[in-house]
Amino acid sequence: MNLSAQSSPTSGLALLVEWANGQDHWVREIVDKVIKTRSLLSDEHVTTIYELFLREKKLAQGDRPNVERLSSSQFSGTTAMALRLVSLEHIGNVNALTPDQEIKFHERLTICFGENGSGKTGYVRILKQAAGVRTGQPVLRNIHADGPGRTPRARIEIACDDSVRTIDWQGEQGIEPLGSVVIFDAGVAVVHIDEELTYSYTPADLSLFPLVTDGIDRVQRKIQTTKEERESHKNPTGNCFPQESRLYEMIKNLGASTKLPEIEALAEISDEEEATLPSLREKVTALSTGSVREQIAVKGQERDALAQVVSIGQTIADFDRAAYLDAVLALRSARANHEQATQEALAGENIPGVLGKAWQEFVEAAEGYIKEVGLDPYPESDGSCIYCRQALDSAAVGLIQKYRDYCNAALRQEVERADERLRELCVATTNLQLDDNERDLNRLLEAVSGPSNSQPALAAALEVIQQGRVLYKVISDEGDCPPTADDVLLPLSIDRAGAAAAKIASNDLSKEGEDREKVLEEERTRLQDIEERLTLRELMPAIEGYIQAADWANRCTSYLRSFQGIKRSLTDTAKRASTEMMNRHFQSLFREECQSLHAPAVTLEFPGREGQARRRKVLTPEHGLREILSEGEQKVIALADFLAEATLNPDRSPVVLDDPVTSLDHKRMRHVVDRLVELSQNRQVVVFTHDILFAVDLLGRFEQDPKGCAFYDITVEDERIGLLEGGSHPKTDTFNDRSKHISDLIEQAGKETGKERQSLVVKGYEELRGACEVVVEKDLLKGVTERYRANVRMTVLRQIRADRLPDAIQKILSIFEKCSRIVSSHSQPLATRGVRTPLDELKDDWKTLQDTRREYLRK
Repeated sequence: MNLSAQSSPTSGLALLVEWANGQDHWVREIVDKVIKTRSLLSDEHVTTIYELFLREKKLAQGDRPNVERLSSSQFSGTTAMALRLVSLEHIGNVNALTPDQEIKFHERLTICFGENGSGKTGYVRILKQAAGVRTGQPVLRNIHADGPGRTPRARIEIACDDSVRTIDWQGEQGIEPLGSVVIFDAGVAVVHIDEELTYSYTPADLSLFPLVTDGIDRVQRKIQTTKEERESHKNPTGNCFPQESRLYEMIKNLGASTKLPEIEALAEISDEEEATLPSLREKVTALSTGSVREQIAVKGQERDALAQVVSIGQTIADFDRAAYLDAVLALRSARANHEQATQEALAGENIPGVLGKAWQEFVEAAEGYIKEVGLDPYPESDGSCIYCRQALDSAAVGLIQKYRDYCNAALRQEVERADERLRELCVATTNLQLDDNERDLNRLLEAVSGPSNSQPALAAALEVIQQGRVLYKVISDEGDCPPTADDVLLPLSIDRAGAAAAKIASNDLSKEGEDREKVLEEERTRLQDIEERLTLRELMPAIEGYIQAADWANRCTSYLRSFQGIKRSLTDTAKRASTEMMNRHFQSLFREECQSLHAPAVTLEFPGREGQARRRKVLTPEHGLREILSEGEQKVIALADFLAEATLNPDRSPVVLDDPVTSLDHKRMRHVVDRLVELSQNRQVVVFTHDILFAVDLLGRFEQDPKGCAFYDITVEDERIGLLEGGSHPKTDTFNDRSKHISDLIEQAGKETGKERQSLVVKGYEELRGACEVVVEKDLLKGVTERYRANVRMTVLRQIRADRLPDAIQKILSIFEKCSRIVSSHSQPLATRGVRTPLDELKDDWKTLQDTRREYLRK
């Protein structure tokens, strides 16, 4: 796959410059600074551009800025960075890894092989965390270890361009320049299948767009903050002007729409106006004195009090004295008749205090109680007393009935009618408010009387009140000597005259007061107007500043609305650039990766948002890849997407893969091997795997160039996890390993006797049987076919020594068959189970195998 033949995408820089030249000067300044620095604007730059914006929009003093149109040719390009992993060492507190292991990375391909649980993922997690990849996660220490948690550590040595650098990693995420290292594992595979992805690498030109957006946002926030500060200013006039002032509404509604010249005109006061202030204040003070108002108030009170007394006197004069005397006599007669009848009825009853006041109240209370509780008819023979509840005899019933007759008999009713008639005649007189009127009159006399100010009307009014009291006393006592009408008519006539005079005087004073109040109001309004305008003049600097701030904020609001359009057009330009530079280029790379890996065809979609380049993979709009494709197909598509994205980055950064062929069949596995070997020609590749066929296949591509890659075996020994051992291939059976084991068993068996010796001899034949297989696989057949290799090595077929095979086959097969009869893992006939094999036979058979191998291999 020749990626160097790919055409360069359209320049994002040219598109950004073209966009900037169509914007305001302050925006052009942002683009210029971003392209030159290729980083976020500094706070100082933001402040400078903010001030430039204010001048351009005439929101601040100063010349309008002029930023020259930009040209893409004036900006120099960037060069790709060459990064390489050199080593990973001094490891500690990382999962359960044995401390201080070391990996020396090959500049092309490094293969780390280890079975499940051997610890290889721990090494990958260090690189993921340090590189800050999408699926990175905090690295834990051994959770089964005792003691407090300790910080994970490792030393990562890298070569960046021509310099070597050491990074002491202590659990940090995303250490530059390791951020350019790309890592593929099971978690990344899921992301590349399921999610809508942004690119982990952004070309230099495209990376400018987010920086410009950030600059615009920061200028916008600074403008917004200043606008809010100016809007927060309070109206400087406060409560200086009352609500009735003609300035109130205008001042209350100060704002951007306020016409400042109108307020300035109101604040202009002539010298003549200002000179009149002292005399005008004295005049208002004089007019504000309370003498006239007090006279009006007193005269009004006098008028009202005399009018009330006239009404009282007329009521007294109109009292029907003859009818009153008749009613009194009638009431007296009715009471005498009633009392006489009662005495006669109760004669001989020997009742203490009969007809006395206490007795009357007692009898009337009892009657009221009987009616209240509804005891009628009462009393009855054989009944009980309502008080003591004792039985009533006939005498008691008769007495109680007399009591009730006292309250209800016709003579009693006659008394009540006479009393009601008397009350009706006197009701108007008894309801007179004599005390209130007398108190008002006395207060008036105290206020207005003096040596030269007699008040005959008020004195006559008091006499009328006195006659009212006399009449009230007679009526209350039911006396028969009420005062005559003549006694009240004379003072009443004086009172009427005084009331009329008081009314006239009150009206005259009221008119005078109204005229005076009118003049006072006019002068007070004139004084208030001048004083308020003086206050306004003093407040003018603050008012002017407030209006200008409001106008500034108002204009700023309209400018801030345009920011959305600016950013939207920038987003559209960024989408166009990403389509040209990223999406189309990536699409081409992805298709080539899919062809290289023989992955199923899928459709790429690019739903860019806010100027970001994004992509997702679909088969149909309704179904995701997981619903249709097998696990192996999903894995190879994820790998193709990952490799396409890694290839898109011109920085020759390392590619790390953790078990990339899980779920892949051997056919696709070979395609992956081909692609990784090709990739290692121009960038560093590191592979961690538990698949021995995959590891051997990778190593097989370097048989003619064994120094073109590095191999590490990751193992577990005695609960020590993640042990690293460098080599040239995975650990498999070798004749030397078997030879050592057999020799050790023979030596141990020579020291034992009986069953212990026999057990060691059987164990020795088990090892000897395996050694026969190793000799056949490695030596006789020269590894043409091996148990951990997926292919037949036809290139070594000529190395097989066919002329020596018959003799070697006969001797080795004879030993192998004997081993099979002896070892416990091979089924034995009953007859041979009890046969013991001497140690000397094991020694002889072992020597025969060694001699046969040596003979076959001799030059």
